[in-house]
Amino acid sequence: MITAMKIQHNGDDVKCAAYGTKDGKYAGMVELWHGEDMHEVMLSTEPVFGSRKEAVDSMEDIVKQVRELEL
Repeated sequence: MITAMKIQHNGDDVKCAAYGTKDGKYAGMVELWHGEDMHEVMLSTEPVFGSRKEAVDSMEDIVKQVRELEL
C-alpha cells in the first residue's frame, strides 16, 4: 500500500527503467527519484522481458494502473 501511495503522489519523480542481464533478458523497475538522484527502487521484476522497451512499457503500464486506483 505504501508503494502504491508513493507512485500516486510523486508525479514525474517516478521513473520506469530496464536493466539487462548477460543472457539478453531485461528486468523492469519503477524508481523514485529526488532531483538528479535515484532515491529508491519501489518495484522490480525478474529479468523476463525480451527487450528494454518491453520492460519499460510494462512498468509504465503498472504505474498507470496504480495511479487509477482509489486508495
